[in-house]
Amino acid sequence: MKLLQTFNNNVVLAVDQSGQEIVVMGRGIGFNKKKHDEIDQEMVDKVYSLNSSSKEHPILNILNEIPPEIIYLTTKIISLGENILGKKFNEAFLITLSDHLYFTVESARNKLYLKNPLHWEVKNLYKKEFKVGEAAVKLIFEQTGQELPESEATSIALHFVNAQSKNEEMSETIKVTETTNKILEIISYQFQMKLDEDSLNYSRFITHLRYFILRHLDENAIPTDSAGSIFNLVSKQYPDIYQCVVKIKKYLQVEYGWKISKDEMTYLILHIQRMTSRLISKK
Repeated sequence: MKLLQTFNNNVVLAVDQSGQEIVVMGRGIGFNKKKHDEIDQEMVDKVYSLNSSSKEHPILNILNEIPPEIIYLTTKIISLGENILGKKFNEAFLITLSDHLYFTVESARNKLYLKNPLHWEVKNLYKKEFKVGEAAVKLIFEQTGQELPESEATSIALHFVNAQSKNEEMSETIKVTETTNKILEIISYQFQMKLDEDSLNYSRFITHLRYFILRHLDENAIPTDSAGSIFNLVSKQYPDIYQCVVKIKKYLQVEYGWKISKDEMTYLILHIQRMTSRLISKK
């Protein structure tokens, strides 16, 4: 493995024994190195193969646009996520996550902090991914000195959630769409109303539904009923919405054999309440 170009001390462009161009990452891997120098294999953390023309490859494009320090930091976060989640992610994820982190860090340096409206859902529904997000925020501070709000852990977690569902089959995509539409039909019929598809709460609900359905398709549904007391509270506080969720639960049980926990019912009740509250008050 020989060096072709140094981006910084931790990221280089190299060529392997078969003549294939690769991006190699590792702490200090490019330090004091010159073109055609041999690369120490023990210093290699990550290798990304450039299957297309090197001048057009997305990884080289982002290396020209995003500081290599952020790229290297992103590889560390992805490795961290792979260890916690027990899954591997492809090079496309490096591109999307590094772009997000660069924007986030630059915004924070300019005192611009963006809230994530899905913070509560992600923190409670995707606990492993949120753990990755928290660890990533800590690592970003350690590597850059830039503090980020807890909501950034949510955003990073969502990137890992999305990356895990990128390879869903077309049949899954169709089933997600069909199931989502059926659930929306049940809600519209229950309350005899047309839902506001342009509202933020509608968008949030659709996002929640997609992950909710994908979890069941992947047989990774929430098995516990840890929100029992909250479930009892919201079901009594919003009895009409509770009855609507019971209908959704029965539909999913009959159609797909899914078992819906009280935790999931709680989140559905709260999302539907947010989405329909203004519309109900206008009736």
